Amino acid sequence: METLGPRRDGPWSGFPTGEEPTVKLHLFTASIGSPARGTAGLRRLLGLALATAGIAFTLAARPAHADLRFTNYYETPIWVSFAHYHGSAYGQNFWESRGWYWIDSGQTITLHHGSVSDVGRYWYGYAIADDGAEWTDNYTFRVNDPEAFDYVLTDDQHNDTRYQQKGFFQMDVGHADNFTMTLY
Repeated sequence: METLGPRRDGPWSGFPTGEEPTVKLHLFTASIGSPARGTAGLRRLLGLALATAGIAFTLAARPAHADLRFTNYYETPIWVSFAHYHGSAYGQNFWESRGWYWIDSGQTITLHHGSVSDVGRYWYGYAIADDGAEWTDNYTFRVNDPEAFDYVLTDDQHNDTRYQQKGFFQMDVGHADNFTMTLY
């Protein structure tokens, strides 16, 4: 089952629930006129057919989902945070880090909607299981344990040792629209 990753307080807090937003599309109909009007009705029909074909081609060319997902195949629930490059301004690089997302064993959640490669080639993740197991590496980002967080900070701010940090692992998404990180 896939759900939108609920934002929750950190690994040692309660388990509030979240809801996935719903989008409803409404279709419309158009009248193209009667054949008695001559070629005007035919031109409208041809224009409508071309517009419909263009929309169908545009939708077919895009992936059905373009997301960053995490799957938990570990034996216990895990808490996940992720980070990515956010841009630069005034000679500084900015990075966004977010957490915590709770993933039950065997569950997949979506943490970012949209093409992951449009945001950047490299994403970073950190996870900790209820039993203390960690998925970590040497890419340092600021976290807020045990509270939920969403930071956009400079390199120096993320590496400031006066604040809580975790070592994140790197995910190379290449040019992919979708990316799923599976944790065992």
